[in-house]
Amino acid sequence: MIKTGNNPTLFMSTMDFNKVIQALSLRTRREILRVIADRPKTLIQIYKELKNKNIPIKYRESVYKSLKRLISAGLVEKVYEKRTVLYKSRFSKIKVDLVSEKIELS
Repeated sequence: MIKTGNNPTLFMSTMDFNKVIQALSLRTRREILRVIADRPKTLIQIYKELKNKNIPIKYRESVYKSLKRLISAGLVEKVYEKRTVLYKSRFSKIKVDLVSEKIELS
């Protein structure tokens, strides 16, 4: 990732671009990003909110695997509060340019 001066926008390299595109390829992962956009949440909270939105997901393990993929792509981070693990979105905006294969994150 390349940070541009004082601007909080980040630009990703081609390798990171592929990881992000793969991470965003599933609707469930995009919905997870929406669910945690306002504040960090636990795995159970995310799972319940997805179920309430009628996202076809059967197991919490599926949510966990999706979170791992989002973490690997650099879009989500784990936050530890006391004995609780929370998942937090690292960016509020993701802008993808497929032609130039660049992603702006802010």
